Amino acid sequence: MAFGDADLAIFAADFGVAVVFGGATARGIFDRPQSLSLADEGYGGINTTAPVVRIPKNAFAVMPKTTDAITVDGTGYTVDSIESDSDGGFVYLTLMAVA
Repeated sequence: MAFGDADLAIFAADFGVAVVFGGATARGIFDRPQSLSLADEGYGGINTTAPVVRIPKNAFAVMPKTTDAITVDGTGYTVDSIESDSDGGFVYLTLMAVA
């Protein structure tokens, strides 16, 4: 059985939390913290941790971009980086807490 874009929200429904962006609300799977290797970005052997929210690629009419403000499960964040999963169905937003 194949899954399509219309099925993506089902995956976030059971384990998801509210993700608010641009006045719209979607469901996303929130992982905190996520270990990141900064060596891939030219910072030697440095590792760090950051929260990540996984949302369907079609969660919002206009998807968040780097530096956009976003609220996840009631907490404000800024989008630090964006990656797609291997099949392109979900987008991973690495977040920075708003001070």
